Amino acid sequence: MNSIVRVDVEKGNAVTQQQAQILRYETRVQPEKAMPVLRTTGLEKHYRMGTVTVRALRGVDLVVRQGEFVSIMGSSGSGKSTLLHVIGGLLTPTRGQVFVAEHNLTAMSDAERTDLRRREIGFVFQ
Repeated sequence: MNSIVRVDVEKGNAVTQQQAQILRYETRVQPEKAMPVLRTTGLEKHYRMGTVTVRALRGVDLVVRQGEFVSIMGSSGSGKSTLLHVIGGLLTPTRGQVFVAEHNLTAMSDAERTDLRRREIGFVFQ
């Protein structure tokens, strides 16, 4: 069974119609019964570009459970890389929380996030 979660993205003051999609592919483990390995609540990330505030992420709520494979797709500028950087602890969110393996990244210091990345998070660069 596949389910789609849309990530709302806002550029400047206008919400774009092109949104990133997070597609879930279930494995033999029934994810609805599995423990969450990643969870975001109310995730927002804003950037200042001169006098304009770019809202790259706006209220992203996401749960990924053990046994799920997740792919994030969307057009250029839809917030995919920003979402991955925040989830990976490379960027701090403007608002909201990120939990990885039950650890609250948003409550951690930079050194603690670095240690967690070493132990729990893997990056594959394209």
